[in-house]
Amino acid sequence: MFKLFKLLVIMLLTSLLLLLQSCSESSTPTPTNDPGKVEIINSSTGGSVKTDKGAEVIVPAGSIANRNDGSSGSVSFSIESAVNQSDLPTPIPTMYKVIGSIYAFGPSNFVFTEPVHIFLPAESESSPEGLTIIWYNESEKQWILLPLSDIDATNKRLGVSVFELGYFAVVRFQNPSSISKSDEIMNDKRVGGIRYSHPSNTEYYFTLTIKAVTYKYPEIGWPNLIGYNVGTGSNPTGGPRPKTHMMNIPQGTYTIELSRVKRGTLSRLPGERETYSNPILVTVGPYTSVFGWDAESFQGWTELNLGGGDWRKGNPADWPQPTVPYGTGQFQATLSWQNAGSTWTDLDLHVFGPNGIHVYFGNDVSQDGSLMLDVDWIDEPGNAVENIFSTKPMPKGEYKIGVFVYDGFVPKPYEVRIIRQGSIVKTHRGTATRVGDEEDDLIVIQTFRID
Repeated sequence: MFKLFKLLVIMLLTSLLLLLQSCSESSTPTPTNDPGKVEIINSSTGGSVKTDKGAEVIVPAGSIANRNDGSSGSVSFSIESAVNQSDLPTPIPTMYKVIGSIYAFGPSNFVFTEPVHIFLPAESESSPEGLTIIWYNESEKQWILLPLSDIDATNKRLGVSVFELGYFAVVRFQNPSSISKSDEIMNDKRVGGIRYSHPSNTEYYFTLTIKAVTYKYPEIGWPNLIGYNVGTGSNPTGGPRPKTHMMNIPQGTYTIELSRVKRGTLSRLPGERETYSNPILVTVGPYTSVFGWDAESFQGWTELNLGGGDWRKGNPADWPQPTVPYGTGQFQATLSWQNAGSTWTDLDLHVFGPNGIHVYFGNDVSQDGSLMLDVDWIDEPGNAVENIFSTKPMPKGEYKIGVFVYDGFVPKPYEVRIIRQGSIVKTHRGTATRVGDEEDDLIVIQTFRID
């Protein structure tokens, strides 16, 4: 049955749901020890968001796609550092010991045109040996060991480059149950790294992308690293560093795709990306020693050397398709989930408010024009998103944010990120278990009041 046939039914429910708000849960956002950090960043300028503890996302200019009308895109970036293990979509594997906090970076299920850079603190550790950062891949439903791209020696932070945000944590390798106690990962099967030296370069930032890999010790159960990358770090005074590192990766034979982009300035966006025509084959062995919080103190690098190729305009062929930005505001609710093949689901985001406000796929702008839905996802595969945001100050009163399962496969995991007052962020995860648009089918995500 088509959606339009159900609009009247949903509209009739609106008044009843609004009446129930006064006796619903607390009118303030879910309590947390950390309200998070939020910043709207425009693609033409780039920027960063950083917590007091040192967790940070750095967004290079040009890494957000343009809008459909060709104008520069903006995205609300957020960091939450009070994530409990019980709130994660999948437990962190026992081969990793979590160091410090688990972080939620947003938006999730959003693909950038260029990798953005994540830094996480590890100040409690005397050495980065055996440390890495893991990220939860929503589409593959597993934790991925990310190659380290940077070490902030001054603040004891680790850095990675990623196309998508989500859940991240600093971890230390532990002995997995599949490996005997006499054969620890950090001994015979310890990790290594790739180094690309470009000391005469002062204009280009380089990206190393893993095109293929064959692990030397597949029995350890390393995740698939194809498509993951690292980028050149920046000097404290600005400009690219003379070496690009891909750190703490499993031993094995790698095919690396190398690309570069000319650095931007205050008055100039970064140049067009170029890719080296010949992929480079390297065999990564183990580090021989690690002395301290400096990538160059690592001994036993596998050097990346060019030969026989040239630079051609364009991204590496396997880079993902970027997401077109959606609306941002002082209030923003974004519902996201994964659709794949026959397991597609049509989830619908609803915002109810005072004076009969009800914004959803059948009424994409509130009567007063303060709220708008600009993305309605149905059954397309990939990163599914619905987004409602404020375009001007919202009227005072009670609000309710909820989700209906309109059609498709259940159970279906979902995530809703809610930003209020432009600075308070809370991500809610859950699993939708039944299809329906009756009153008791509504999954209430959050209620709040504007005074």
